[in-house]
Parts: sequence; structure tokens; C-alpha cells
Amino acid sequence: MSTIVKMSKEHKDQFSDLNKQQKDQFISELKLELSRIGIGYENLDNNLFKGIILSTPVSRDTNKIDFFQTFFFIRSKRDFLIVLIKTKLYQFDEINS
Repeated sequence: MSTIVKMSKEHKDQFSDLNKQQKDQFISELKLELSRIGIGYENLDNNLFKGIILSTPVSRDTNKIDFFQTFFFIRSKRDFLIVLIKTKLYQFDEINS
């Protein structure tokens, strides 16, 4: 099961304004947080504009209860990632001001 998180235009612009070191740090911090909460990800590199794919395994043997728990788990992590992106970008914005 997966979901795509796309950055808003405002956040894309903020990310574009970061220097290479800040971009690398931003991405590393996102990867660390996602790993900490136990969620898989793809497209988490300097090309964030396509969207970050969050995923967690589901098989044919997954029962309905586990499926819905997984669905709500990944959905809550999507919301968490959006807040995390905003928070991290605003931190860099304050540093650069």
C-alpha cells in the first residue's frame, strides 16, 4: 500500500532556495524521521518535486482489520510528513533570513 506526498508550490520554492548542503541536510532529516516511524519511502532525493512515495507492505493474506489499520497508519504518516516538510523548511527559512 502506498501514497504520494507532493509538495506545494510554496514549499517547492523554499526547497529550491536552499543551498546544496541545506538540501542534503533537509533530505537526510526527512529520511531519518521516516525510518524512525517505520515507513518506507521512494523519490526522497533532490528531485522532491515528483512527490515522495510512502509505502508499507500489504499482501493477499492481509485480513480486513490489518488492511484498514495499515491504511490509516500510512495516511497518518502522510499527514506527519507534510507537517515535517513545513517545519523543516521554515527552520531553514529562519536560518537564511
